[in-house]
Amino acid sequence: MISTGGKVIKNVAGYEVSRLLAGSAGTLGFLAELTFRLLPLPETGRAVCAFAPLENIAAAASELLCSNIEPAFITAFPVENQAKENEHGENKISWRLAVGFEGFTEQVKSQEERCVSLLLKNEIKEPASQNYDIHKGISNGRCGLFEDSEFLLLACLPLDRITEFIAGATSLVQTKHMLADFGRGRFAASITELPNDTWERLCRLAEALGGHMRLERAPYEFKRRNDVFGLPRPARKLMHAVKKVLDPHDIFVPGSLPGSRWQKSNYKQPGKTA
Repeated sequence: MISTGGKVIKNVAGYEVSRLLAGSAGTLGFLAELTFRLLPLPETGRAVCAFAPLENIAAAASELLCSNIEPAFITAFPVENQAKENEHGENKISWRLAVGFEGFTEQVKSQEERCVSLLLKNEIKEPASQNYDIHKGISNGRCGLFEDSEFLLLACLPLDRITEFIAGATSLVQTKHMLADFGRGRFAASITELPNDTWERLCRLAEALGGHMRLERAPYEFKRRNDVFGLPRPARKLMHAVKKVLDPHDIFVPGSLPGSRWQKSNYKQPGKTA
């Protein structure tokens, strides 16, 4: 049992064991007690939405993040059931952009107006605004679309390299659904098939662009042969050393540590011990 923290907000004495455990995704132990700092819900949630090519959206997102406009999120996903090329063979896939603002009504209104002006400046035409429920968000269940595929890929990248990664990734694999999160520098995609060599090529593509990737979901046989956390990294030796000290019997989420393989022995039936 480890208890950390203190009665004051600023408490940095000693090792940050709490962050180590919280960031280990359950591989070093489990959290028995948590303390949260709560904030009231925003008064208003409003999103500016538009359709445009990914390149225009990426340029607008970069400018938004460098300005003093403060969006709660900047996401985009490709519009489904559309022709990929026009009669000249040019790519004209349209993406749906959503820029969200949350806070006091007057503040949100001001941010929204400035956002619309910025989008028009980046040749994103006909932006439209809509309210959304703070509890439910604006996705309207879109995240559920990612649950019907065997592979779920997540890439973390510099904000200005997301578009380049998407272009490279979609040339390697066939995606069912995609979501670009420009606010956090992430890209998610559901994939039906993923050969071993293609997974390695995707990992190298992400690393060449200054990012990294992992598979949030994959079949057991794939995880048995591949590291779902991407290419090897030097820091993983330290992670495994910490794991060996804090969890010598490999009890907590075995097989989920980067640099390890999933084995059938990791799966324990309820009521039985290894």
